[in-house]
Amino acid sequence: MPEKLVNPFIEKIAKEFQEAGATKWEVLKIIQQLKGLELDKKETLKNAFEQLKKANPEAAKVFHSFRKMRVFTSKEKLEPFNRGNITKSLVNETRVSRQLAEKISSEVEEKLKSLGTRYFTTSLIRDMAAEKLLEFGQTKTYYQYARLGLPVFDAEKKIAAKEAVPENEISRQYNWLKAVPQKAKELHFKQKIFLHGIHDYSTKPFAASTVLSCAQKAHPYSFLELQEFFFTQARKTTIQPALRGLNEFFAKPLEKKSAAETKTAAVFTLEQLNQLHLHKNSQFTPAVTLNMSPGEETEMPQKQKEKAVEFAKHFAKAFQAGKNNSFVLAAAIDSKYKLKLFDKTDGIIFLNCLRQKKSLFTEQIHGNTNMLSMAAELFPEKFFDKKTSSLKEDISAALKALQEAFSEKEKRISAQECDNAIIVRAQKAENFVEKLSIISAEAKKALKTNTGIFIESGWQAGIEENMELLKNGMQKNFSAIDADEMESLFSKNAHACIIGKRQ
Repeated sequence: MPEKLVNPFIEKIAKEFQEAGATKWEVLKIIQQLKGLELDKKETLKNAFEQLKKANPEAAKVFHSFRKMRVFTSKEKLEPFNRGNITKSLVNETRVSRQLAEKISSEVEEKLKSLGTRYFTTSLIRDMAAEKLLEFGQTKTYYQYARLGLPVFDAEKKIAAKEAVPENEISRQYNWLKAVPQKAKELHFKQKIFLHGIHDYSTKPFAASTVLSCAQKAHPYSFLELQEFFFTQARKTTIQPALRGLNEFFAKPLEKKSAAETKTAAVFTLEQLNQLHLHKNSQFTPAVTLNMSPGEETEMPQKQKEKAVEFAKHFAKAFQAGKNNSFVLAAAIDSKYKLKLFDKTDGIIFLNCLRQKKSLFTEQIHGNTNMLSMAAELFPEKFFDKKTSSLKEDISAALKALQEAFSEKEKRISAQECDNAIIVRAQKAENFVEKLSIISAEAKKALKTNTGIFIESGWQAGIEENMELLKNGMQKNFSAIDADEMESLFSKNAHACIIGKRQ
């Protein structure tokens, strides 16, 4: 049932038509024709706009530009401009009267319209409202309402000089304004994609897989050495660093220790790492990798190689017995026969190192280098839920925007060899493999070879669907029922597998 037309809505249309340049006579004529119609607000506006186009095409063009005004909000959404939000903000945050708040919001709206710009930020709108407070003699209220932060020029100087920019929020604002390419920014605020770690976009990589060399100190002091190294590396990336070759790190300190002492050291290390990772402030779970072919990247005496494998077995067993581990455990293997080193394979991610070393950055992102420059998410339902002939073009445009954002960040942080990751969120499983094939086809044209596409781990898939994903160049933590199936997946270039259940 249509919503009843109310006078304030008609008055609002009349006012905006006049602001767009229509004469009073033209506006009056349009409003008179509207009065006898039983239409809801949407249809009323559409009807009025069609009449305005006939009466005054230039005013209709200006009015249309008003309606396309969009705001990049602090909640990272792209929303239509609504001056009521300015009124609400002034009333809620200050003691000014509603009458003054509405007058200020009206004048700010008029100013924004006169600029002829389509996109605005909430910070710009707040600054304009704060300036109006000064004009109306509300000095104390101005200081209460004004936003805090660094000027862009000062923030840019600090970033260029590799100095710390105070507060992540200021860094985020700077990167949204000056660093992130416009198309990627729009898609992020429209919630079609999500760019992670924006506050570090101009300064550091998102993640790293840090290769551990042998500890120099005797155990248990070797763990203090690891802890110091961990905190040093943590300052260099957005999320906590992944540790690679943990068992090799302890091979030398434990070389002359008994089996019982090695087991104690492994359990102690697990407990301490769980404490370190408890302080993570990210949705991404950190990773620790054991190298089951120790000494390949660094020269290592045979005795130390054996001790590294022994430590790995004890560490994995203790990890599997734990219920509240704060990181994921991976094992780098170059043969299915290395599975025999483990009493159980439950809860371990096996990395495919048959032909090339793989890095596990987080629970669901792997790569071919030691650095993950950037991670982003793509939401398929935002594209596939709409019946549109431009589906492929929309997906292609989104992937190109993501690649542009990745390339810009690599340039800003001077990344030489690195990976980038796009996580595809599978919120609707219907015909999902078919949908992924469309994404894959466009990805091959839009993305560089160092950008990988990962399917979220929770999506259920059979072996045939998994093979189809690999054929399309997509990755996930593939589930294999046994060592032979894992080997088959590895032969098709699966980066990682979980043994024992289908997922």
